Amino acid sequence: MSEAAVAGLPRQAMVLSARNNSALRPPFKAEVIEGAEAYDTLAADWRRIAEQQSGPLLFQTLELLATWARHFPKQRPATIVVREGTRPVLIWPLAIERRMFFRIVRSAGSPIGQYDDILLDLDVDSEAALKAALDALRETVQPDLLILERVRSDSALRAALHDATPICQEEAAPFVDLSAGAEQALTALKPTVAKKQRKRVRRFFRQGDVSFAIADDPAEAEAWLAAALALKRRWLEETGRISRAFVKGETGNCLAMLARALPNAGPGPLMIVSKLSLDGRAAAYEAGFQHGRTFYLYLRAFAPELATFGPGNVLTQHMLDWCAARGIERYDMMAPRSRNKGEWQSGEVAVFDFALPMTRGGRFYLRTVLKTLEPAVRNAFYALPAPLRSAVAGLALRM
Repeated sequence: MSEAAVAGLPRQAMVLSARNNSALRPPFKAEVIEGAEAYDTLAADWRRIAEQQSGPLLFQTLELLATWARHFPKQRPATIVVREGTRPVLIWPLAIERRMFFRIVRSAGSPIGQYDDILLDLDVDSEAALKAALDALRETVQPDLLILERVRSDSALRAALHDATPICQEEAAPFVDLSAGAEQALTALKPTVAKKQRKRVRRFFRQGDVSFAIADDPAEAEAWLAAALALKRRWLEETGRISRAFVKGETGNCLAMLARALPNAGPGPLMIVSKLSLDGRAAAYEAGFQHGRTFYLYLRAFAPELATFGPGNVLTQHMLDWCAARGIERYDMMAPRSRNKGEWQSGEVAVFDFALPMTRGGRFYLRTVLKTLEPAVRNAFYALPAPLRSAVAGLALRM
């Protein structure tokens, strides 16, 4: 493990030893199962362990990962399973990809997934189980670098990483607390924000006939989602922004299949697509996932010609009412922070990025690409004049 104890994850976080009572328990055995078939073979234990965890595991659900695997074939699934005796106690869905001469491992689901996590039996030593998983990954897949993104501070993965050092500044995922209902959440807004929102709603309703709807069948959900993605990409181009997820055509295809395929009932997630209309024409869309008692806002888009009337915020208020009526207790706006999310949020959960080099090449990639080259390119892009930045963003979106 000597090469693993480098920038991004200190030595003490990697030399993970079992606690004193480990001699009384069966030793851990870990294996890596390559390919999406792991999602079928581990399904029963996958769901058993997921039911124990209180944190959000939307992006580690079998339904979502199986659909993702069909649309992102350049990322090869590699699932680590750690067993105590014969019983799986840790399942870690990862994916292998090639970047130039480097073998990179990320969490499965990227770039669709937004939170990286593991499935962990709560009755085991998380640090020792994670060590067994990393040992198996290093010995079988032999990656240069393991990258973990948006690891929530309340997640099982963050706890298992213990005192690991993030590679970048802390970000956060804002949320609205709906446990006491939507009215209470709105009452808790800052007075200036609440007043501004009431003015937005009154002004928008004065423009014409307003209606709010949830797509009630897969075909409608897919059509509205396609319209939302078109508006989102248009906004990205006009404002000169690049999104790693939305720049890929595979993202739209994957989300469309999720809209068609996710169950309407049962333990799996449900994709929700909503629309706000003004005089029969679309003013704004929201698309996200309901999983457990949380709604995860994935995509929000609005008609630019109506931007001055705040249709996105009007739709958000409708969605908060809808979520609360369904017993949803949290409206998760996910990372990163933004001014608009800050107006609505009741609180936020810190998220962190980590990188674990496992070879000299991985250390080089971390130091040269992740910490130097990528930030420099990003800063240079956003320093461009707005028209040029929009042209570059448009080119990237059409590639």
